Amino acid sequence: MRKSILEYLSKATRPLRKRELARKLGVSHEEYPAFRRALKELVKEGKVARLRGGKYRSIEEANRFVGRLSVHPDGYGFVSLELEGPDVFVRLEDMGPALHGDKVVVQVYGRRRGAKPEGKVIQVTERTLRQVVGVYRSGMVLPDDPRFPVVYVSGGEEAREGQKVAVRIEGGTSRALDGRVVEVLGYPGEPGLDVVSIVREFELPTEFPPQVLQEAETLPDEVPPEELSRREDLRALPALTIDPKDAKDFDDAVSLEVLGDGRYRLGVHIADVGHYVREGGEIDREAYCRGTSVYLVDRAIPMLPPELSSDLCTLHPGKDRLSMSVLVDITEEGEVLGYRIVEGVVRSKARLTYPQAQAAVDGRKTEAGPAWEFREMLMRMDSLSKALVRRRHERGAIDFDLPEPEVTLDEEGTPLEIRRRERLDSHKLIESFMLLANEIVA
Repeated sequence: MRKSILEYLSKATRPLRKRELARKLGVSHEEYPAFRRALKELVKEGKVARLRGGKYRSIEEANRFVGRLSVHPDGYGFVSLELEGPDVFVRLEDMGPALHGDKVVVQVYGRRRGAKPEGKVIQVTERTLRQVVGVYRSGMVLPDDPRFPVVYVSGGEEAREGQKVAVRIEGGTSRALDGRVVEVLGYPGEPGLDVVSIVREFELPTEFPPQVLQEAETLPDEVPPEELSRREDLRALPALTIDPKDAKDFDDAVSLEVLGDGRYRLGVHIADVGHYVREGGEIDREAYCRGTSVYLVDRAIPMLPPELSSDLCTLHPGKDRLSMSVLVDITEEGEVLGYRIVEGVVRSKARLTYPQAQAAVDGRKTEAGPAWEFREMLMRMDSLSKALVRRRHERGAIDFDLPEPEVTLDEEGTPLEIRRRERLDSHKLIESFMLLANEIVA
């Protein structure tokens, strides 16, 4: 068994999970315990590497490891290994052609007492840097990110001294890069240039490919009748979205029903994105490439096309929307009595902001706006939320109440004020209910 494992891993082109390796080797159900013991022994003996994420690979050469390089502005760096273990320190002279963010093979050659192991980059297996943003100076560009070296440019767009540019990297080493200017962004200090620079530096996609938009156009504008009849009808529930004043999308809502005898039915409703995004389709592939929506100070770059992010998967007041809903029977003291996870159809009754919800709970009618109509429910939600927080603290939970900046911009995008964003009890209310829903689903 040990020999088979070593032979197969030595030829494998990628790391494998335990069960995947067992299938490749044709391990039967009866043989699986022995296979698992053999694999564990090989890891302990250092003949097989266990990577983060539960994958395994062969170690063919002693002290050679694969990891991701992080470079300090002073030139030295650290390789965070795929293996479980300490980072490897790399001196500037041992960096070779590697750049910040590259996936590399590092040869460990020593370790001082009490210090991290030291090594030398012997191979770059994956280069992540394709484009940098910086200031043009006499034929070269000084990157905004000090972890990257100077870029000598030739060809491409014409730039003037002192302008901010985007540069496509075409070669070079850890000491100097070669590239060409692909876009002139403007002069430092111009309104909005800082945000554009971030978008270009990280190559954030601002447009959706035509095939993605075409697939999105085929989606129905309303809830299909067959879905309405198949799903649980939750449209009568007093569901509310509660979000920041400047929120760009509203994909979750909460509701609370009084059952009597000190019991409630709490509803946490999440827009059912999975219904609309077909696995392997154009929208799915594009979402996989983007990974997440990106929220910048003056704009949002969504993961999904606008037909979904701004419409079908946004819980607009008065609109029927498909949801995945967690319905929790719970006491006033926060004790969960039972729950159901259902595919539903919801209809939000109002779009509230955190300050409006808080004003309603505090009894400030003028500031509450549309939240005042739901004051009684919001007060019960506030009380239930605090009971849930108390229970979590009794279980040893830690609340990281970290300060969050709030930036006020003028019409041209120039910052006028930076202040600490106030964390209200209404923020904690939503946090508590979402945590409870996640615990139940998990």
